Amino acid sequence: MKPDLDFNSNLDLRENITRVPIMAAAGLLLGLTSLFGGTAPFAAIFISVLSGMNALYALSGALIGFFISGRFIDSINIIAVLVAVAAFRFFVAKKTAKWSNSATALLTGIGIFATTVILKSGANIVFVAPALGLISGFGSYAAGVTRDNILTGKNLSIMRPGGYASVGLSYILLIAVLANFDISMLNFGIFAGSLIAVAFSYKFRYAGGAICGVLSGFGIVLIHPEYMAGGLAIAVAATAAALFARLGKYTQMAGYILATGIFAAFTGIDLYSFAEINSIIAGGIMFMFIPVDDLTRRFRRETVASKGGGADVSEIFARRLKLTGEAMGDVRTAIEKTAEILDRAASKDVAWVYNTACGEVCRRCRHNMVCWGTEYNDTVRIMSDLTGLLRKGKVIKTEHLYGPLAYRCGKREQLAAALNNQYREFTAINTANRKITQMRTILLSQISATQTMMLKMSGEFGSSSDFDKPLAAAVENLLFENGIFEPKAAVTLEDDKAAIEAYGKGRLKCSPEKLCGLISSALRREFDLPEIINSNNDFMLTMFERASFSIEYGVYQVSRSNEKNCGDYIDSFIDKKGFAYIILSDGMGSGGRARIDSAFACGMLIKLLRAGVDISAAIEIINNSLLVKSADESFATLDVCRIDLYSGDVELFKAGSAPTYISCNKQVVKAGGKGLPVGINHRPVYERQSFTIGNSDLIIMASDGAELSERWLEHELGKSEWGKQDMNHFAQTIANAAKYSSDKEREDDISVIAVKLVR
Repeated sequence: MKPDLDFNSNLDLRENITRVPIMAAAGLLLGLTSLFGGTAPFAAIFISVLSGMNALYALSGALIGFFISGRFIDSINIIAVLVAVAAFRFFVAKKTAKWSNSATALLTGIGIFATTVILKSGANIVFVAPALGLISGFGSYAAGVTRDNILTGKNLSIMRPGGYASVGLSYILLIAVLANFDISMLNFGIFAGSLIAVAFSYKFRYAGGAICGVLSGFGIVLIHPEYMAGGLAIAVAATAAALFARLGKYTQMAGYILATGIFAAFTGIDLYSFAEINSIIAGGIMFMFIPVDDLTRRFRRETVASKGGGADVSEIFARRLKLTGEAMGDVRTAIEKTAEILDRAASKDVAWVYNTACGEVCRRCRHNMVCWGTEYNDTVRIMSDLTGLLRKGKVIKTEHLYGPLAYRCGKREQLAAALNNQYREFTAINTANRKITQMRTILLSQISATQTMMLKMSGEFGSSSDFDKPLAAAVENLLFENGIFEPKAAVTLEDDKAAIEAYGKGRLKCSPEKLCGLISSALRREFDLPEIINSNNDFMLTMFERASFSIEYGVYQVSRSNEKNCGDYIDSFIDKKGFAYIILSDGMGSGGRARIDSAFACGMLIKLLRAGVDISAAIEIINNSLLVKSADESFATLDVCRIDLYSGDVELFKAGSAPTYISCNKQVVKAGGKGLPVGINHRPVYERQSFTIGNSDLIIMASDGAELSERWLEHELGKSEWGKQDMNHFAQTIANAAKYSSDKEREDDISVIAVKLVR
């Protein structure tokens, strides 16, 4: 029995047997083409998009074509570039790469231009050399981009403008190549251009016919300037044929031929135009026998199958998140605009009180015209004085009426009662409107935060090219082998930095250190120790490629006297992107009540950040949550330090928190903040600061119970023992010093965090 290797070798041999003659034949035909009265550079453009042995096969065919055409010596400039391009594609650009198309295009274009200038002579060389160079260079790049789009399964509907331009130029060159060949009165370029243009007018109507017809005309005229009328006829006839496309292929073909005949009658018929008309009509007739609809459906099916079943799930999920986020933005805008209109309609000023009251009481009074006509200004002044008393909390009585109005009015008691009732209603309406406005502000803020969160996550999921599926599969296998059931992993590559996020069921059977070693070995990258979270039976793992820095930090807390619990809360974690978060929150007051608010704010922020929520949106969500958490006031400061462990870039987010101190080269800088604690205002007010630190630099975070001095910190840091002591001891020293120096009358909880960046 023959091994499988022999069978695969036979398959490769069969593939080579078919590929070799195809490539050689294509090169031979291109070697027979001409342009501007000399050898055309089409063979060089064709070879520039091939790689490996294919380039050599095409080169061999092109050399034979030059020899058969009798222009071998005259084509020496093209041949020199052909050899250079084929060698480049064989040795250097064996695989498709982003730089490959540009490099090959430069080599082809500059090579054709330079060799033409050096090896050719004649009066028209000034025109021919640049023209050949531009056609070769741009043609090579366009052909390379078109090849990449075809290999990746991209169709016209999803291409970018550069893709459209590349396809268009490649099509022009294809028609130009075919226009070099004639049989009797049939030109293959005009025939192919006619066939494709009428097919495009059938599938894409006017735009398809016109664009394809114009491009066909360019390709034809490039080789045969005398066929300009034919090129224009294709564009006009294909556009006109779109009028009949809805009536079926046969009717469309008849309209196409009719338009061609009318155009020929207007432009005149000679030997050239007769050959053009023959070719155009032949292309239209051939269109009748091609099953365009079946070919289109088959192409779409093959494209879908080649891409493995359509879009990636992450791309679909990203689109849904984006659409949902945009819908949330539309909802917010609609609420704001509707509320603005309704607020104007529902808003009432204090004049509404006496206008409504007097409208009820004075309507049928015989003195109505006097009070609200002749003596209108006096009446309004008296009513304004009465509403002023109501605003001061007084109750209107009959004796508060004065002047001629009091003497004349026979319904003083009813008027006083109506004013009191209307003012109570006015107060109730305004109170309700204020509450609605407050709740609406919170709702809009929450919608805005949710929109930001969804759009941010959509951007992360949408970059599906950054997800490496083979590496993710390797991580899943390792997790399964070490006790995790139903593992699902995602490995993202951003700026060539790998990050892993994995979920599953169960608990690890090995240590985190061993798992880190296994994953590092399997993925051939050095990773930092993973962060693992177990909740009930759920498993979550995040880890990232080893960064340039790590952090050492220490914490020390001192409770206020006679308090068992410290009102400050501290937490930290490192996310999958290599950002270290250190968070300090100080609740309102001290003790257990403050501890609840600070733990709520800090813990909720940690959960949102772990889930991938943007920090600005997370702070807004926490602010809204504290506003509605209880009937009592509930607020807390937030002091967030985010350190990029790859670069040392630091960002501080300070919402009502105490100053942070940064020690660089033993010099201490104070970073204050002007924000407000979260939960006070309907919109979070916080300050954001950015800077960069380096190896052994320190960041000292403290709650507002600790009043620190930059000079004292510089003095302490200057002591040599701190290079040997851990950060916990350093934080304890600072906290104790702050406690001894604090004002006893305004004693508060003290928390100190000391963070050192270590390479």
